[in-house]
Amino acid sequence: MKISVVMICYNREKTIYSALSSIAKQLNNDDEIIVSDDNSSDQTIDIVKQLQNEYPIIKIFEHSNLGIEENMKFAFSKCQNEIVVIADSDDISLLGRIEKIRSCFESNSKLEVIYHNAEIIDENNNVTSLNFFETFNQKSSLINMMIKTTFYGACMAFKTSFINMYAKNIVANSIPWDRYLGFIAKARKTLMFLPDDKLLQYRRWLDNASIKKKSSLIQKFKVRFSWLKLYIKYRFN
Repeated sequence: MKISVVMICYNREKTIYSALSSIAKQLNNDDEIIVSDDNSSDQTIDIVKQLQNEYPIIKIFEHSNLGIEENMKFAFSKCQNEIVVIADSDDISLLGRIEKIRSCFESNSKLEVIYHNAEIIDENNNVTSLNFFETFNQKSSLINMMIKTTFYGACMAFKTSFINMYAKNIVANSIPWDRYLGFIAKARKTLMFLPDDKLLQYRRWLDNASIKKKSSLIQKFKVRFSWLKLYIKYRFN
């Protein structure tokens, strides 16, 4: 099965080279990488174009202030292969990531979404956690998903047929795109959790790690109720 890697980016000149090269070297000539830049003002695109000389499978698209959800939706629309793998522009794909994802999909025709584990690194590439799932309380049970925020796009891969069916709704939906697609796959029973496979180094920036937005109990209830409605919609329809 052939793979389309999706990487959206904005002002990632410090990390884009390692993020892109770490996954590009794992791909075959008939795979592809969709890089969708949202009007970066630094050297991000210049670095991507340099890498494109080494890896012609990189396809570059440039936009002006689409925003995350619209940019992701656009990148999905450009994928031409059977599997879509998400690669964030500041993370590092560990060797064997693509091989593992490809083999899982090839061995299970009913599988639509993979959610794998990762290590966590800081802005200086220091490993701060060897288990992303433990740090962020990621578990496969529906109850845990309703309590803890589950599904981080950086650790996800999809069947393209699944993306084509459901990604068109992610922008209009109030649920972030990764949670939206993850809950649909959970409801359809086509989701594979891989807690023992750390296939990525997920970068946790200091400002993201130390500053947390506080939500009221009402806001938290509304968010989780929207997750539950989404699950019920696709579980019983």
